[in-house]
Amino acid sequence: MDRDPSKAVAPLQQAIQEQAEMLDPSSPSVIRAHSLLGIAYLDLGDRVTAREQMARVNAMLQKHPKLSDPYLRAARILAAGLAGSRRAATAATRN
Repeated sequence: MDRDPSKAVAPLQQAIQEQAEMLDPSSPSVIRAHSLLGIAYLDLGDRVTAREQMARVNAMLQKHPKLSDPYLRAARILAAGLAGSRRAATAATRN
């Protein structure tokens, strides 16, 4: 299955905006959406914007130190991808 991360950017940005308006701007759902947006930017080769998303995610995670795996998995994948390790990114999806 082919993926086109460029098609994910606008819907994820919209989801972040809508969720931030309806929920706490640092809610777990918003954290996950920022992580997914960071992954999309990383897949597009935009490491600078991906790092910016990771910084937002890390700041929001400070408010939620005990999140469950469904909310953390995308953040782990983004962090591993930014670290440049495909093996770490693959392992992050399994944990």
